[in-house]
Amino acid sequence: MRVLFDTNVLLDALLAREPFLADAAFLLETVESGQVEGFMSATTVTDVHYLVGRQSKSAEVAIAAVTQLLALMEICAVDRGVFMAN
Repeated sequence: MRVLFDTNVLLDALLAREPFLADAAFLLETVESGQVEGFMSATTVTDVHYLVGRQSKSAEVAIAAVTQLLALMEICAVDRGVFMAN
């Protein structure tokens, strides 16, 4: 099964945001275990980098979060063709 992850679900897991942490962590575990194939939008990468970096006040932490997601998830393209598709 393929699952497109919303940016906020990923941020809930990465930033340990309650009360959604347990559910978000469970969903990421399904990707890690191979039960589902995880996808995220290309814009999620930049949003996660910015928001994790802002909260942690650390570029290294932000890069580590993005690196973790890139190892786990596939990236969905966001371009004119995607928006114009019927």
